[in-house]
Amino acid sequence: MVKVQSSRESFSNLKEDAKASKNALDKAWSCASKSAMLLCRPRTVGKGKSKTLATFTDRHGVVKPCPTRTIKTLKRHSLAVLLSGAFSDVASTTIEESGAVRVDASGEKDTAPACPVMTAGAALMFEQALTAYAQTAFLAALEICEGLGLHRKVTLGAMSAGCHITNTRIAAAGVTPTIQSNFSQWRKAPMAKNKKKKTAPETAP
Repeated sequence: MVKVQSSRESFSNLKEDAKASKNALDKAWSCASKSAMLLCRPRTVGKGKSKTLATFTDRHGVVKPCPTRTIKTLKRHSLAVLLSGAFSDVASTTIEESGAVRVDASGEKDTAPACPVMTAGAALMFEQALTAYAQTAFLAALEICEGLGLHRKVTLGAMSAGCHITNTRIAAAGVTPTIQSNFSQWRKAPMAKNKKKKTAPETAP
């Protein structure tokens, strides 16, 4: 029996563990967009016992039930545009670095730029990060308006300051903000009013 070095055996174990974890994560992400929590209610027709799923006729003339759509913040086209823009930024940086080391770089084609595909699970996670960012920035803007005590309307300046605060927090922590869940308190909390204190009239000595 050929003796295998312990370091090579450990390296092989790491590769197998990483492959198994990747396959398990891929299966989990493939089921994410089909979970009941992330699906809209199916379209139905009729009432009571005659209630059935709504149907449609496809281009081949086959009658099929209307699909249950996923609850999404962004459309697939918006994600494709964002990914294409990110690839364009990476391509431009790669071309600059290639020129510095005198290597020819082909880059993207003007007529057909790179348009990568994002899986359903990864798209939901990307939407969660964007939603959490928007909620965190808006909550910071609400806190600014509440602190000023002027009005409850979020102005452009307050929102700009909220985005700046959120970006500073992300840069300091290095993580994506979590989804905020305390927006209801702003609907119920009374607005602080600036009341003038009544002072007693001065009396002559």
